[in-house]
Formats: sequence, C-alpha cells, structure tokens
Amino acid sequence: YLAKGGRYRSFFSYTYNRIVAQLNGGLQPDSTFSYTYETLTDKALIPVYLNSASHQLYGSDVYTKQIIGLDKILKKAELSAIHDSSASLNKIVIYGRYQEYFRHHTDQFLDSTYYQNYYITQQVYKDKIRAQKTKASIALLNTIAGNAVDNFIGYELQAGIENLDVTLIDYKKNYFSTYINALLAKNFGFFSAKAEAKYFLNGYNKSNYHAVFSLQSLPNQLLKWEVNAGANALNPEVINNYYTSNNFFWENNFKAINHTFVNANIAHKKVGNLFLQYSVINNYVFFDSLAMPSQINTSNSLLQIKYFKIFKWKALRFAPEVLFQLDASKEQILGLPTYFTKTSLYFEQRIFKKHLWFQIGTDVFWLNNYRPYTYMAATNQFFYQTKFNTGNLPVADFFIAFKISTVQAFVRLEQLSTIVTEPYFFSPYYAMPGFTFKIGINWLFIN
Repeated sequence: YLAKGGRYRSFFSYTYNRIVAQLNGGLQPDSTFSYTYETLTDKALIPVYLNSASHQLYGSDVYTKQIIGLDKILKKAELSAIHDSSASLNKIVIYGRYQEYFRHHTDQFLDSTYYQNYYITQQVYKDKIRAQKTKASIALLNTIAGNAVDNFIGYELQAGIENLDVTLIDYKKNYFSTYINALLAKNFGFFSAKAEAKYFLNGYNKSNYHAVFSLQSLPNQLLKWEVNAGANALNPEVINNYYTSNNFFWENNFKAINHTFVNANIAHKKVGNLFLQYSVINNYVFFDSLAMPSQINTSNSLLQIKYFKIFKWKALRFAPEVLFQLDASKEQILGLPTYFTKTSLYFEQRIFKKHLWFQIGTDVFWLNNYRPYTYMAATNQFFYQTKFNTGNLPVADFFIAFKISTVQAFVRLEQLSTIVTEPYFFSPYYAMPGFTFKIGINWLFIN
C-alpha cells in the first residue's frame, strides 16, 4: 500500500509450505535392476541405510515492513537526483518477521552396521525439530540524494530483537537477543564508501558482532571495482550445541566462530569479471567423521579466485566460468573442490522481425577429484568423511529457450554424460540423477 503523496508505505507478505517426502537413503532401491548400476565395480559403495523413511517439512514466513516519512515530500528537482517519486529525506522503518520450521522424521533402521558408532536401537527412529523465530526492529533512515549509495541511504540507525524457540523430543528452550546496527554510506569524487556494524547486547550471541567496510566505483563506468573487508564473531547454530532424539544426543558449549575476510571484484565490459577473496576462520564448527559436532581450535584459511566472461561474436556466445579454491588445512576440513568450471556455448538471436528471442546451446560442468561431505539422513546434516572421493567427470546439459511477447519457454536435456558413464556422486552413496528431460513455460496475461 502506498499512501497518496508517498509519506507512508506498507508491505506485507505471507508464505506457507508443506513437504512430505519418502526417502530410501541410497541408490539401490531405485536402481537394482538398471544396467548402469550393474556395471559398478564396487557395489559396496551404495549400501541401503534407511528404508521407506517418512520425512515431513513444514514452514511458514510472515513479513511486514512499514515506512513512515518524517518530513515533507521532496520537490521534482530533488526527486530527479534519487529517482524516487515518493521519497522523503528522513524515514522511520518498522520491520517484523515470524518464521516457523518443523521437521518430523521416522524410520526403521534395517541395516544398522553403518550406524555402529551411535545409540541405534531396534525401535522405530523418531526425530522432531520445531524452530519458531520472531524478529522485530525499528530504524531511522536518512536519504541524502546524490551523496549516498545503496538505495540512497546516507545513514541507518537500527535496534531490534530476535527470539528463537527450539523444541526437540525432550528439550525446549527459548533464546532471546537484542542488538543494535549502524550503517553509514557516502559518495566521493570517483568512488563511494560504506561501513556497517552490528552488535548483540545479550542473548544467544551476546557480545558477538558483525562488521563490514566497502569501497566501490561509481556506476556507469567502463571499469567497475569493489573492495570489501569484514569480520564477525557468531555462535554456531543451536543444533550444533544441543540435539536430542531417541537415538542421537549431544550437548556442547562451543565458542563463537570468528570469520575475517577481504575480497575484491573487478568487472570490465571487454575483459570480464574477476573476483578474489581470502578468508581466515577460527573456531570452525563442523560435523566430524562420526557425524558429531566438533570445533577446531586452529585457524583455517581459504583462498578463492573466480573468473567469468561472456564473449560474443555475431550470434555466437561463449561464456567460461572458472573457480579456484585453496583450503590450506591438511585435513581439507571445508570439503571443497579445488577447481570448478562451467562453460556455456550457445547461439542467441532475434528472428521474425525481432519478435522472437531464442537461445540454443549447451552447458558443460566439471570439477576436480575431491573429498566431499557425506549425508546423515537421520539428523539431516552433512558430515566430514575421509574414505570417498568424487569428481573428474563432466556433466553436460543441452537447452533451448525462447521468448515471444509475454510467453517464455525452455527445453533442457540434463546429465547427457550419464548415458555413457557410470553413476556419479556429489555426496557419497547418493547417486545424482541420470539423463533428465525438462520442459517449462511461463505465460503472463496482460490486459
């Protein structure tokens, strides 16, 4: 809702979802009689862990935003600088959000050999998690026309509360936090600067913080650049500190995870886009090889370099994307591939007097051999493992897409490489889908 004159705005949204899934926990129940499965040299890599597991997910999200102008509406000459016909210099913004998540998982462990390190019994496995999160905040904004960046905010002063209710099978706890947040932004002669900081006064993240400082070039320049530096200290998710079901239990008191980073992004219309980031993580929390939460007391460093560019020659498009990631730890705790590439080769053209726009081409993905995290279906978490490597297999897709007036459509033939290769894995023991055909259409009706 936008009031006449633009002094008041109101926004409200509500979403709800419910998913009920049947999980088989592995490849074998669906592929026992397939030729591709029979050609595997080591069928022990595909055991059946769970059988007919029922997995129910519920979720809802209610969000509201109220904007109240504190001063007179700007004149047309002032509006031209900030491109907002209903802007005011000073505003109060009230935010409110309620989110709910519920998971109910039941199963009978027919093959408990894999879970020999856990408290597995012959009774039906039961697991329930319910999380209800409420957020509310009030902020004072100032829009300084041409002297600000990022939605023309000159400064923002914000205070808020966060409340989290967690319910497990025999555990219930409330986490209440308050925080303050400040943002400053300003344009200079040929660049803009922004600084933002958030501090938790009490609650689950008491004395923790988040801070970022950014410098970036002004818009509409041939060479665009941005440099960011930041640091934060935040406690791990609640599930890492406490969890209980009728077969799994842990109780921890982990320290805050410290993350410091610096990155740079350079974009040139002719050369392409280059992104570099260096991160240092202290007190990293992950699920170890026993699928139990664990915290590392040493520092982990990660270097990431990414390049992307769309090369054009007449109607032909060639779009390479390359990602390099270097985890300095010997154990490779982060479980990331060192190399990842995506190469798109396609034709893009307008025909029929430029009324029909279409693309036809292929996407090819490849990543190097690496050791990924594996999945614990019972706790719905990925955990560290040292016995299974994957990668070094290309994945190719073919696509056709077109748009005419308000109609958009596409056809995709995905995982073409699986026609001639064995099943491939991005998570141990869970084979990725084979050859897949997809079609979609989006038709927008306009009066």
